[in-house]
Amino acid sequence: LLLNKGEWEGKQLVSADWVKEMCSKQQTTQKLETYGYQTWQCDYPDVFRADGAFGQYIIVAPNEDMVIAITQANLSNGLPERHLVWKHLLKNVSDTSWVEGKAYNELKKAQKRFMLPTAQGAPNSSSDSPLLGKTLQLAKNNPLEWRFIHLEANGEKLMIKIVTQTHEEYTLEACHHQWNTVPIDAYPPYSIKAQDRFKGLSRNFTAASCYGWEGNDRLNVNILFTNWISGVKLTLISQNGEIVLWAKENTKKEATKIKIVKKTAQEHRARHRVEK
Repeated sequence: LLLNKGEWEGKQLVSADWVKEMCSKQQTTQKLETYGYQTWQCDYPDVFRADGAFGQYIIVAPNEDMVIAITQANLSNGLPERHLVWKHLLKNVSDTSWVEGKAYNELKKAQKRFMLPTAQGAPNSSSDSPLLGKTLQLAKNNPLEWRFIHLEANGEKLMIKIVTQTHEEYTLEACHHQWNTVPIDAYPPYSIKAQDRFKGLSRNFTAASCYGWEGNDRLNVNILFTNWISGVKLTLISQNGEIVLWAKENTKKEATKIKIVKKTAQEHRARHRVEK
């Protein structure tokens, strides 16, 4: 829409003059960046962009007739990614048709090997691990907005049942040294607590997970909500009869210790039925 100056499928939905004004310099920030109306002017000629939290970008390059979308979870200011776009993409755009060659085929092979790091640890713990078979109740003020979590071994998979503070339920099927993705009928954790942040969005999300045991009393679980920004690394530790849970969100620099209260599976189910 912005690339075509407010025109969409042959109809002028937004005034071309307004698009020009909103994408032009209206003020300069203290960091000497130029800002329009919800758009930023880039340090590449005639390119502007819209920024979202943690490195989401819509970059519009009219001279190249191109729109570039970037989704990520990044705690930096985004300059490295944008400069890669300037250096390796926009400077090499031309009207000449591109012929697939050896380099492109090598890139496709490499893409198939790309994978985020999996959770560290062994595939198995003894069946009597104090971390298994219990439903753990989390403190109400935890950043994940989960209420209960239950861990159960099922062959080579680790079944992770999660109940949110709004009573949504889903079960992850984590694998060892391999990401396993399942659909979930729930909203993922999100560190930005804006009101109505999920308004208008259906609960059509997917979550990938993996796990690794470090001894019998320490479990690492990585969870990535694959069509959303959020990801979290969980570390559960059994110490002196108590269970400690650490959560490292991908949008935070430090891990958070979450207070939990042990509950039996029977107590959890009964209580959840009453609350529902």
